[in-house]
Amino acid sequence: MAIFLSGNILHFLLTTLFRFREVSNLLYTQNIFEFNHPMSLILFKKTIQPSSMNSIKSISINLQKDLIDTLRPSQEYKLIRDWQDMWVTISEMEGLEEIRVRLQFPSKTIFPWPETTILGPLWKLSKPMRVFEVDTRPSVHRDFEQTGEAPFKLLRNRV
Repeated sequence: MAIFLSGNILHFLLTTLFRFREVSNLLYTQNIFEFNHPMSLILFKKTIQPSSMNSIKSISINLQKDLIDTLRPSQEYKLIRDWQDMWVTISEMEGLEEIRVRLQFPSKTIFPWPETTILGPLWKLSKPMRVFEVDTRPSVHRDFEQTGEAPFKLLRNRV
């Protein structure tokens, strides 16, 4: 079967494709993408082209108490695995320049992991970021001391 395209149709298709790429570039490079669950980023990656994922320059990860209010042991294991997978995905994003992470939970009992468990996967980012801030709030078990070697700046705001 042969498909014949007239000059007008071919011109229209190429123009549309060019405009889509132009707009797509603006969409992914000029916005901050915010995620409130590790799985959100993982699923988002599956819905866009790899080139679009690599065009993203800024992300925000804002985990709130709703994430684990009803956490059962089996969910806890899945959540920590998703958290680690999310950081693998982030480490593969070629154009990423800014990352802001905010963990805000009301008590240590709701987010039972120590900071070293939470922050460990962040070392997967080997390239330097223009901004890489992690705000743990006072809600996690503090067993991590910020050193000059960390790829991020650890913020610990007061209540």
